[in-house]
Amino acid sequence: PVYNAGERSEGYTHFLWFALLTIGRALAIPAHLLGKYLSLPAFVGILFLLGRLSQRFYPGRGGWMGVPFAALAWAAHEEARLFASGGLETTPFLFFVLLGFDFLCASEHARKLDLAAWAYGIAALLSP
Repeated sequence: PVYNAGERSEGYTHFLWFALLTIGRALAIPAHLLGKYLSLPAFVGILFLLGRLSQRFYPGRGGWMGVPFAALAWAAHEEARLFASGGLETTPFLFFVLLGFDFLCASEHARKLDLAAWAYGIAALLSP
């Protein structure tokens, strides 16, 4: 794999993102389109997680019934919206970091440490 055709150097820091784009290319999905649209579910997932974290940390004042300011700020942030469809792994990386935080700090699941480790492991494979 090279950044520009004809170059002889290899380099990437996002193994899982590279693997997903490669699988997409094998399925005849152009990498630039897959990269552009693969991040959008992660952007929506971040909005969901921010709302849920607001609900858990500030019951009665935030969350779904109140105003989840973090989710609104994320939705309004121009750079966050640009990275959500920019073809990079930034938004999925942030989703898995936030998911790990959600499991670690706000979850009451019996295996929350394992789930947090899983989420952080995926994040590390996306962009160490």
